[in-house]
Amino acid sequence: MPGSLASDTNNQTPNGGGANSEVDTDGDLFRACFAHAPIGFAVTDVEGRILEANSAFCAITGYTEAELRSMNFAQLEHPEDLARTTQELRALLAGDISDFVIEDRFIRKNGQTVCVQNSVSTIRDQSGRPAHLIRLTQDITERVQLFQANQAMNRVRAEESLRESEERYRDLVENSHELICTHDLNGRILSVNRAAVEILGYAEADLTQRMNIRDLLMPDVRYQFEEYMDRIVKAGATTGIILVQTASGDRRVLEYYNSLRTEGVDAPIVRGIARDITARRQTERALRESEERYRGLFENSKDIIYVHNMSGRYTSVNRAGETVSGYTREEIIGRPFWDFIAPEYVKSAREYLCKKLEEVGETSYEVELVTKDGQRIPVEVTSRIIYKEGLPIAVQGTARDIRERKQAQEALQTYSRRLMQAQETERQCIARELHDGIGQVLTAIRINLHTIQDMCQTNTCRPRVEESIAIIDEAIAQVRELSLNLRPALLDDLGLAAALRWYVHQFAQRTGLKTELISEIDSARLAWEVETACFRIAQEALTNVARHARATRAVVQLKRLPAGLRVTISDDGVGFDVKHVKRQVSALGLRGMTERACAAKGAVTIYSKRDVGTQVVALFRLDKE
Repeated sequence: MPGSLASDTNNQTPNGGGANSEVDTDGDLFRACFAHAPIGFAVTDVEGRILEANSAFCAITGYTEAELRSMNFAQLEHPEDLARTTQELRALLAGDISDFVIEDRFIRKNGQTVCVQNSVSTIRDQSGRPAHLIRLTQDITERVQLFQANQAMNRVRAEESLRESEERYRDLVENSHELICTHDLNGRILSVNRAAVEILGYAEADLTQRMNIRDLLMPDVRYQFEEYMDRIVKAGATTGIILVQTASGDRRVLEYYNSLRTEGVDAPIVRGIARDITARRQTERALRESEERYRGLFENSKDIIYVHNMSGRYTSVNRAGETVSGYTREEIIGRPFWDFIAPEYVKSAREYLCKKLEEVGETSYEVELVTKDGQRIPVEVTSRIIYKEGLPIAVQGTARDIRERKQAQEALQTYSRRLMQAQETERQCIARELHDGIGQVLTAIRINLHTIQDMCQTNTCRPRVEESIAIIDEAIAQVRELSLNLRPALLDDLGLAAALRWYVHQFAQRTGLKTELISEIDSARLAWEVETACFRIAQEALTNVARHARATRAVVQLKRLPAGLRVTISDDGVGFDVKHVKRQVSALGLRGMTERACAAKGAVTIYSKRDVGTQVVALFRLDKE
């Protein structure tokens, strides 16, 4: 049910006022649309004085905007059309009609006459009284001229057709794809064309020598023949639908136009032309059935399905919209979308509307629906623009209740967070055991070896002892490094900045890569899960830099934001195709970073470009203390 809209012109005055005027940004959007509209757009007061006009309107009238502002709309209209337009305006201002469209003529500044189509509607003030008139004006001179030319051409053709010979008329009749026949007042068929023979399936001789119109009608409608003849005798012509039966027994639907001819003939005859609309009727029936099925799907869908106009006001909503929102359909229709979604989502919803106007296709986003009883329900909205003749006229969309999905996601995040905590706790235990257990054992062995070294009386065993001491020293160093990598004590004791500073220093020494840390949170402590997630993401990102980037420099940056923390790890390496790598099964490191961020209520985004470098950005929301 939610949607989006840049501004609601029905509630604005030209100068930004009105009963429900929008904020400045919406007024700017309206003014931009007003100024750059491809058709003439003018605003007048109720007396007809022109207040504003766009460039297209100026081009139609030949006046500048400044000149128009000093004029009344009546000065533009052709004197012969003024009375008709005035009558429509009175009905509009009286509230008898909501708007009207009229074709009339303008007198341009240079005296030329231009044919225009004016669409006129009102803007009303808080009390409902008309305050201004909106006039959309389109130059239809070419269309009118073309219509007049067509009329003239039709008259010429009619005159020529009267002068055509019987042979030419017969050729026209015979080659027509529509049924053409004549019959007398008793229904006896006098002549038929080739199309009638082909469609009805009878021989021409059978039709014209032995058959009556009654014989062609379906048995259940033959009684209508007398009614048909009464109409044509009284009116001289008639149109309608008849059901006929072909020679093979098929049922055909014909749309006919028949006229009575009495001049130039010995006895009155009926001339008729009919079009076979059987296929069209079948298509219409199939369309109705399809619409009924669509209506069934529309009404029975568990998702909310809605349509709102470009002003953001709902014009259609299904039963699910009533069920989820708690409002009746009558309470929803005509109201704007921002009445039904949480206020903090209104701005982003409007931005998505602008995005749809700029890019063809669907947009999807999440908002919170506010029900009639004040409950907030998360929904996923998917919507698209409906176009008519190339112009956007409405937004159609669906809104899916994602409460269960949100609950599942929260449960999954809780499980993931607990799993990460258990993993880090296990790492901490293993690191402690390595440091306090194996490390102390190795240290004791080293002390004993030094004692043996001092007790050696000969140089024969001394080199072996010294070699063993060197091996023990290397093992102690490896145990210490492994212990720190598993869970650096600095992370628990001094916090994220200190632990990353130590790790960056170690990374630079180990890889020879110029690496630095830029931190704005040196003395700040964060939540345990946030510090752990940031450290592991930076650790994984730097490991990938060392393995794959072929970089010369790497930077880790910690920045405190108004509502959270941003961790950025960037390098100047060869870069990679992020989408391609994420699809690979082996991309465990990237997935691990994403999962760690989600477990700590954060998100990871990776930007990379070939031969430019890579940037890993992790954002975390920090709860207020």
